[in-house]
Amino acid sequence: NSNPKATITWFAKNRQLPKTEITETYTASPDGGYVTRSQVRTTVGHQDHNSVFTCQASNPEFGQTVADTLTLSVLYPPNQPEISGHRESMRAGDLERMTCLSVGGNPVADLKWYKGDTLIREAVYKSIGNVASSEVAIIIKANDNGAVYKCKASNRATTSPLEASVRLAVNFPPSQVFITVSPSQPKVGQQTDLTCSCSSSNPGAEILWVRNGRRTTGVDLGTVDAEYGGKNTTNRLRFTATSRDHNAVYGCRATNRLLDQSV
Repeated sequence: NSNPKATITWFAKNRQLPKTEITETYTASPDGGYVTRSQVRTTVGHQDHNSVFTCQASNPEFGQTVADTLTLSVLYPPNQPEISGHRESMRAGDLERMTCLSVGGNPVADLKWYKGDTLIREAVYKSIGNVASSEVAIIIKANDNGAVYKCKASNRATTSPLEASVRLAVNFPPSQVFITVSPSQPKVGQQTDLTCSCSSSNPGAEILWVRNGRRTTGVDLGTVDAEYGGKNTTNRLRFTATSRDHNAVYGCRATNRLLDQSV
């Protein structure tokens, strides 16, 4: 309290605030004099974070001045996260590292990685100053082909997480081949079909036949869509059975030419 009423002046960012932003009230004090209350109402943005507000009270009758300061903490959302480290095309079995980065925000962003809608708990989070980063290390698998990896950034100022995402393209070899024979027990002189199919491969595999260790040629029956966005390849070897085919060993090999991997 003071007598006469105190004069209050506000300062922020090294400037005096205009009277239009200030509301003052005066009440009589039981101890005599007056209590002056002054309130500043202003719209703040992220640029006002850590701004120093000073309230200065003076009594012109006595020429005395007292002041108090407040450092303003403004909650504001981080910038849109960004993902780096992914390649346009990956190989199954490779170790890949992807980093999510988000700058700004108060408090600094919390970052979470997801594969589809599944949280990746093994991500490594770091923050330095107002920069947050989170890294995931992934051993690429066939089921990562077409998978969407998302990074979500949030803090106390966001109403919903900010999101960045990448869709992976993975090349992978077939893991199995299957041979069927028709008829199951061919007779001499009978047309016989051996059919070889391979499991999913991206890109589609090429199938080669061997008979008793020597290469022989079949007919490519094409590819069909398969799991993980790959292709199943089928090849048929047709011949007329002879006595020399008894106990002959036939085999097929499926090769992903891009990866130079076979099964």
